[in-house]
Parts: sequence; C-alpha cells; structure tokens
Amino acid sequence: MRGRLYDVLQTRCEELEEELEAERSNRTKTDKHRTELQRELDELSEKLDEAGGATQAQVCTTINSSDDYTD
Repeated sequence: MRGRLYDVLQTRCEELEEELEAERSNRTKTDKHRTELQRELDELSEKLDEAGGATQAQVCTTINSSDDYTD
C-alpha cells in the first residue's frame, strides 16, 4: 500500500512540476509581450505629441496669417 501511495504522490509531484514550468514559460512570454506593447505605446505617444505640436504650430501660423489679412 505504501509503495502505491508513494507512486501516486511521485506522479502528482511530477505533474505539478510540469505545470509550474508551463506557468513560468507563459509568464516569461507575457512579460516579453507586455514590454513590447509598452515600447509601442511609448513610440505612439511620442508621435502623437509631435503631431500635436505640429498642429499647434499650424494653428498659430493660420491665426497669424488671418491677422495679417484683417489688419
């Protein structure tokens, strides 16, 4: 009976170790993916800031041009 219980526990331990390794692998993949997404978000935010600055400059130019015509 003890030999059978030992075998069952040994098998379960091996299953848990495999599950743990799979979880670690998934965690590593998830962390890598999150890092890539954060980098993309940072790049897009920078481009958006640049576009906003360009838009603001264009608005100022348009206002100045409009002022020139109204004077």
